Amino acid sequence: MREMRVGVIGLGAISHLHIQAIKGCEELKLYSGCSIDKNQLDKFCREHRVKGFTDYRELLEEGVDIAVVAVPHYLHYEIGMKVLDCGCHLIMEKPFAITMEQCRVLYRKAKEKKLKVITADSSYYLPEVEKAREIIKLGKLGRFISGSIIHYRDYFTPDRPAWFLNPELAGGGPLLNIGVHRVGFIRALIGSGEIVVKASIGFFQPDVRIEGNGSVFIGYKNGSAVLWEENCYYKISPELEKCCHLNFENGVINLSNENVNIIYKDGSVESHKIDTTKSPYLPHYKEIISAIKENRRPYPGAEEGIMDVRVILASYESAKTGKEVRLDNLSYNF
Repeated sequence: MREMRVGVIGLGAISHLHIQAIKGCEELKLYSGCSIDKNQLDKFCREHRVKGFTDYRELLEEGVDIAVVAVPHYLHYEIGMKVLDCGCHLIMEKPFAITMEQCRVLYRKAKEKKLKVITADSSYYLPEVEKAREIIKLGKLGRFISGSIIHYRDYFTPDRPAWFLNPELAGGGPLLNIGVHRVGFIRALIGSGEIVVKASIGFFQPDVRIEGNGSVFIGYKNGSAVLWEENCYYKISPELEKCCHLNFENGVINLSNENVNIIYKDGSVESHKIDTTKSPYLPHYKEIISAIKENRRPYPGAEEGIMDVRVILASYESAKTGKEVRLDNLSYNF
C-alpha cells in the first residue's frame, strides 16, 4: 500500500496532536495544511516543510487521501461534505456536527461515496479507557448495572477563542464541546443502547449565552443507567478530583486520576497504574489505515460520533422542555 497523503484543515490548538499522530504512522505523509491565519500557516509550513493553503477547497483540489477537519464546530458540516465530495477519507474532530440533520447528511454522503470516516474523540483511546475496556472484555465483572461520572473543567478562561462562547457558532456550550468526551468515554466502555435522556443545565457564568454546567441521566434499553455531571466554573486543583465509577454485577471499576481500580464483590481490590503519556490520537490514525486496508468500518466512526452528539442534543432539549427525551424518536434517527 502506498503512502497516503494527509491534509490538515484547521491549525488551532488541537492540530498539533493530530500532526504528532500522523507523523507516528509510517503509512501516512503529512502533505498539506490550511488556515485562514497567514502567520499561523507560514509557521506550520516552515516547521513541517509542507504545502499551505488559506482556502480548504484549494487544499482538496491539490489532492490528499485523508483530510483532517479541525475547525470551529459550525464549519464541520460544510467542510466535511466537501471532503467527501472530493473522494477523501475523513477524520472529523468532535463534535461530529451540530445538528441531527447535518449528521444524517454527512453519514449518508460517506456511505454513498464508500469512504471511511473517523470521529476524532480522544476519549475512545485514552490509556485508562483502553485498560478498563480490556478488563471488562474478560467478562469476570458480569453485566453493567449503573455508572457515575463527575468532571470539572475551567472552561471560561481569557484565552478561549470567542467563537466557543457563541452558541450559534459552537452549536452549544461545554456540553457539546467537551461533555461529548464523557459520552464517548461511556460508549467506549459499555457500548451503545442508550434510549432515554433527562437533563438539567445551568447558566451561571456571567455575560455569556452558553451553559456552564449540566447534570445528565442516560438510560439504556436493559434498565442500566449512567449519571453524568459536568461543571466548568472552577480552576482545577489536585484536591478537586474528577472521578468515574462503573458498577457491574461482580464489582466496580473506578477510574481516578492515573489509576484504574477494580473493587470486586468480595471486597478484594486490583489496581492498575496508567501511563498517561500515551497519545490517544495515534490509535485513530492506525485505525483508519487499517479500515482502509481491510475495507471495513472504522471505530469510532461516523455512527459513534453521531450517537454521542445525539445524547448532547437530547440533553439540551430535555433541559429546555423539562421532560425526558427518547432517542428512538424519529427526530434522533439517522
